[in-house]
Amino acid sequence: MNRLITIISIVTIIASLSIIGFMVYQNYQPLVASSAKVAQSVVDFFPQAASRLLSSPNGSSTQFIFNPFGGGANQSVSVPEAPLLEKISPNPVASFSLLKSSAKTETLVYIEKDSGNIFSLKIVAPATSTSSSTPNTPIRISNLTIPAVFDAYFGFDQAKNVQALVRFPDKNRRLQIISLSIEPNTGSTTASSTNPWLVKTAKLSPNIYNLAVSPDQSTVLYLENIGTRAIAYTAGFKLQNKKLMLVTPFSDWEILWSATNTAYFYPRPSADYRASLYTLNLKDRSFKKTINSINGLTALPAPGNQHVVYANSFGNDFSLLVHSNKTGVNSDLFLKTLPEKCLWDNNLATLFCAVPRQLSPGLYPDDWYLGKKSFSDALWMVYPELGKTSQLHAFSGPNENFDIISLKQDSAHNFYFIDKKTWALYRLNSSRLFE
Repeated sequence: MNRLITIISIVTIIASLSIIGFMVYQNYQPLVASSAKVAQSVVDFFPQAASRLLSSPNGSSTQFIFNPFGGGANQSVSVPEAPLLEKISPNPVASFSLLKSSAKTETLVYIEKDSGNIFSLKIVAPATSTSSSTPNTPIRISNLTIPAVFDAYFGFDQAKNVQALVRFPDKNRRLQIISLSIEPNTGSTTASSTNPWLVKTAKLSPNIYNLAVSPDQSTVLYLENIGTRAIAYTAGFKLQNKKLMLVTPFSDWEILWSATNTAYFYPRPSADYRASLYTLNLKDRSFKKTINSINGLTALPAPGNQHVVYANSFGNDFSLLVHSNKTGVNSDLFLKTLPEKCLWDNNLATLFCAVPRQLSPGLYPDDWYLGKKSFSDALWMVYPELGKTSQLHAFSGPNENFDIISLKQDSAHNFYFIDKKTWALYRLNSSRLFE
């Protein structure tokens, strides 16, 4: 009898523990599901932000591994975290680019404004790195002195060596252009150790006055002035194997290469001049008008050519609009900024723009180009299809007065830009935007 009572008691205890365990598990499931849903909504837009969903009190990202059914204590791995804002170069930068030599390899290259030295920086996702090695720092890959660099255009040759076209003024203030091919130095052991990079240069025609790089970063579209005419060619970075694309009686064009077979042309903008936007089909060489008669026209086409964002000047003011290439409809985005301060996301129909907090009266974009006016920007996200906008980041403290140009984004969704006031190059780490 006592034995029977003992067995019944043990069975009852086991059953009770099972029920309690089941209830705990049921309560745990919705919590996990809810957290996963929130996490996914953030990760879908900024994948790197996943590291910010769980964080330690000291601010460093922590990855948690949890087994609800026992088998070991909670584990945590501390991950080094990059600062929200990083100054990449200690010296003024004329131009930079993000080069992708493969699906997994991305490199930042930039050229110093005063010296003409070129640096490279391998892109690493800091929030996902567990390495305790020395932080990634820029490497000088060219020490060729080019004083007072105006701008530069970067890409690759077939061997994936870095190529550059650099413009700079001569003593008569006329812009000159040279091509640079930066290759690993495969010479003697001594030479390659002291100077691991070999830079080959070539002087190009001074009649070349504007350029654009293809989306795959292997080819350039350039304009050459011949008297009152402009001739457009495509060619490699050494301007070899050039192909004639367009001859136009108008010589003062700005050019943008947005898709494999599509480039855009518009006259140099001024608030006092009504201009139109044209599309050049690089396959059949057709040239047609896309947007007609806009004061102060500047533009930025989306990579897939579904949309073109453009500015319209009027009096002391200007507005930002988006043109749908599919419907031909123009829509006001109700943001006062310039396309030169914007960036199209390659994967989403989304636009990022640096937007001035305040505008003073002026002739735009002329006064901004000439440096008579400057801005203090915040970073905004724009959804053209929905006609909606939202502020993504407001710079504060000593960094609240950035006048942002050359906005770019790496594959980890980090932002890079130049401050037009100081020509300093910065990185804004997206993993820290959600703190």
